[in-house]
Amino acid sequence: MDEADKIWTGLSAGVEIILNKAGGDIETTLYVQLYTDVYNFCTALKSWLPGGAYYTPADTSSSVHGSVYGRQLYTRLNDHVTQWMTRVAERASEHTGDNLLTFYNREWNKYGDAAKMIHNIFDYLNRHWIQREQEEGNNVCDINTLMFRLWRNNFFMDVRNSLLESVFNLLKRIRGGQVADLNLVKSVVDSFVALGSEDMVSGSKKMEVYDSYFLKPFIESSKQHYQAEAERVLQEGSIRNYMVWIWDKLMEEDERATQCLHESSLREFSEALNKVLIGKQRAKLSSEFKPMLEAEEREDLKRLYQLMK
Repeated sequence: MDEADKIWTGLSAGVEIILNKAGGDIETTLYVQLYTDVYNFCTALKSWLPGGAYYTPADTSSSVHGSVYGRQLYTRLNDHVTQWMTRVAERASEHTGDNLLTFYNREWNKYGDAAKMIHNIFDYLNRHWIQREQEEGNNVCDINTLMFRLWRNNFFMDVRNSLLESVFNLLKRIRGGQVADLNLVKSVVDSFVALGSEDMVSGSKKMEVYDSYFLKPFIESSKQHYQAEAERVLQEGSIRNYMVWIWDKLMEEDERATQCLHESSLREFSEALNKVLIGKQRAKLSSEFKPMLEAEEREDLKRLYQLMK
């Protein structure tokens, strides 16, 4: 076992402890040891080559020397976390519905704490090799971003369809009058937002994961739900009853959206529901103005005006 392997053995064991620890904190002595291991890995005097050959760079601070160690450490961390993520995905496959949402949120919160700590422990790598790579225009992200990229690529993308199905089923129960934990939805949505863009390096599309993988299917699912419900209510009652019903539903959805959706999408979601519930029935709703006015039904007139404006 060469020097690199010796250092990495202890470092990877520490990374594993952090990834598996629910509380997020580790003993100070372990933190210092891991931080030192990163430094030692990046600043070792000897470099290792395939076949066990060694050489000593003339300038140990050169970019060539730093690149040898930095890239190898970066790759080893990437591979180790990827393998760990595979095990998380396997455990996730054992859950469905609300249990899956609970499992995902618990692992997401734990992983967020771990990613922050690992980023700090790998501070020397961030400030030297990674910074140099970025200055040279190479597509290398800092350790924190790498951690969330690995989550997205090796876990999130595999489980996202099951997550959406679980979220939509939970919301369907709530819309049907059943009791369910809306906080489960909020936590999942927050993770979609935090995962940022597809490349997770540039900030130009920071809402891309949320918009593409949650918001669009969520709006489409909600439209389909309320299209079917609107047809049922219209068949079973008068347009006046329908007006009261959509007023209540829009108020309920607005409250839920404020709790669960990112603020940037509130208007888009509201407009989509208005189009389904009001836009397609605008003529019928408008026909109620005159009878309400003649009967001086001020509350209903106020409600109808608010819906139609």
